[in-house]
Amino acid sequence: MSAPEDYARRIMQPSATSPYQHRSRLEWLFVFLVLMLTGGYLAYSLNEDRLRIDARERERRSHQCVVVSMNLSRQFSAINSALTG
Repeated sequence: MSAPEDYARRIMQPSATSPYQHRSRLEWLFVFLVLMLTGGYLAYSLNEDRLRIDARERERRSHQCVVVSMNLSRQFSAINSALTG
């Protein structure tokens, strides 16, 4: 193999420390970090929404239990009055 062909082959093959490979790795690292941060934020946001909705629904069910209890209490009192009456 002649020297010009050997030189051409070395130029055409990327080296292990090519600036393009280094840039590509940095870009992929940046994309990975952005995706991880976005995923973390979405997970945190969804969990906060779930906790907020859970607390609101518990409060609503508690209020409904009080209303049903008062309603049943009046109905049982009316039934008791009718039976003893």
